Amino acid sequence: MIKFIIYILSFLPNIILNFSIKGFSYISYIFNLSQKKKDYLKIIQFENIEIKLLLAKNSDQAHDVYKKISRQKIYELPLTSILIKFLDTKKLFSFLDVGSFMGYYTCLISKYFENFAELKTYSIESNKYFYNYIKKNISINNLKNVSVYNEILSDKEENLSVRNEKVIESKDGDQLLSRTLDNLCEKNNIIPDIVKIDVHAFESKVFDGFKSNLAQNVKIILLELHSNDLLLKVSSKDKLNIINDLERYNFKCYLVPFENDLKIYDVGKNFDIKNYKINCRLITKDNFQNLFFDKLYKDNLIVCIKDEFLDFNKILETS
Repeated sequence: MIKFIIYILSFLPNIILNFSIKGFSYISYIFNLSQKKKDYLKIIQFENIEIKLLLAKNSDQAHDVYKKISRQKIYELPLTSILIKFLDTKKLFSFLDVGSFMGYYTCLISKYFENFAELKTYSIESNKYFYNYIKKNISINNLKNVSVYNEILSDKEENLSVRNEKVIESKDGDQLLSRTLDNLCEKNNIIPDIVKIDVHAFESKVFDGFKSNLAQNVKIILLELHSNDLLLKVSSKDKLNIINDLERYNFKCYLVPFENDLKIYDVGKNFDIKNYKINCRLITKDNFQNLFFDKLYKDNLIVCIKDEFLDFNKILETS
């Protein structure tokens, strides 16, 4: 009996340790959950600039992603690097941030190029709650030459709803009348040069409402192209259809190496984003299947360059 008791007692340290770890994990989870119920001011050090980003309370994505950024940990490094390199040419004067969320790219680009007086930045967000935070972030960073719009973009005027970061075709909730991106640009005298688009599978509808500017003005598109299953819930166009449409407007489209689940890149000390090299692959009809055979149901980063501006190819490591 005594041996049995001693045997049982021998397990107590491990039992206590396991309970302690689980208890600590639970407390940490509850603490983090409570922090997301509040606004959070994130100070981001990026090279020689500082950005203040007020993260919206009750937005898990904003807290989970942006809180991890530091001087040595960069958000969406491939997209950030390419965007900065293109604008650093000083040949592009109008940046559209379509699907701005908290306004991270709007604030980053405006702050990074604050001495480039000719550059104008336009931030577009469909969710009014997030739109209000973008306005706050523009204000606390004292940004100039920035305009922000609360608009749902589509290929026509229609009643649509917004849930978190997504526009949906639903009769539930508050409905808003959408407009085309061409119409928004015309009404506000915007001549877009470079456009970053992240619209959660509404890509085809946004592009179909942007035909005039795609044909006449836009030189560069940085596109987060969502998975086929999400795209086909919104329209009849999949990845290949969307890329074919862009090629009809004389864009060359490049696939950028981009891990769907890797948002934060650990770059270490003394990192120079302008020297960061990415091997981008030109997308053609012949190689589409090979390039996308395991990527059709993942999000992809696509860079599109107008034929007559292919000098920008020198910025990309292309193959």
